[in-house]
Amino acid sequence: FEAVAASVGDVARHRHGCCVIQRCLDSPPSDARSRLVDRIVEKALELMQDAYGNYVVQYVLDVCGDKDVHVVCDSVVGRVNSLAIQKFSSNVVEKCLERCTDKVREQYLDELSDPDRIRELMMDPFGNYVIQRALSVATHAQATRLVDAIRPHLLSSQQGGQSCAGLRNTAGGRRILAKICRRFPNFNLDPVGEIPQQMYQVPHNKHVYARQGDVHSHHMHNAMQMNPPNMGISPSKRRSFHGNSPVGSYRGGVGMPGGYHSYHQSHNI
Repeated sequence: FEAVAASVGDVARHRHGCCVIQRCLDSPPSDARSRLVDRIVEKALELMQDAYGNYVVQYVLDVCGDKDVHVVCDSVVGRVNSLAIQKFSSNVVEKCLERCTDKVREQYLDELSDPDRIRELMMDPFGNYVIQRALSVATHAQATRLVDAIRPHLLSSQQGGQSCAGLRNTAGGRRILAKICRRFPNFNLDPVGEIPQQMYQVPHNKHVYARQGDVHSHHMHNAMQMNPPNMGISPSKRRSFHGNSPVGSYRGGVGMPGGYHSYHQSHNI
């Protein structure tokens, strides 16, 4: 423990070192384990942007206490948009959206709803998934605000005298639109007039959109569409690669050497 904690930055970035840290975190609570967690949390912002370090940070978010989780999530505040468009840190941003406090999630959604950045996130192959996850875990008010920011970019428009193509027919745009329609069945893209409030109403005969439960069903739906059935697939998905080899499902039991399993099943986007 002491040796790992002393060099946690280097160990966490190593292909096999991240496996060692996982085993340490799986051990029973102790002072040595607490010191290791503290060192990981201190370097969380740095590690989450690394090909292997991001898995260590995600594991902390999964198995450690609320205090440590809060410190990690709080370190992302003010950097959500820049981290969301990076291959490795975008995985951590999604995990933080699920695990953070309501107060921190409100700050995340404020950043993601920035009209000056939302189009970039929608078009980005990694930011696109962060937007989808945000729509899954947001409160009704937060989701409404985010959709209001997204909606103009799904439609064609004129900007500075030039035509700006809508994103509704892009792969990422279709995924986001499907996510919006799943949460708000009355949503439409009619560009004429003001947005009716009924668009954001949830029908009485529909189940209220659950923060966590529907995340699972959505990703299983995506998995069936985009990949062959895989009984070991995690509700999480997708797209982290180490070298040329895709990383497997965290709960599926394949992936990293030495039994370390990634949180995302890879697929082409």
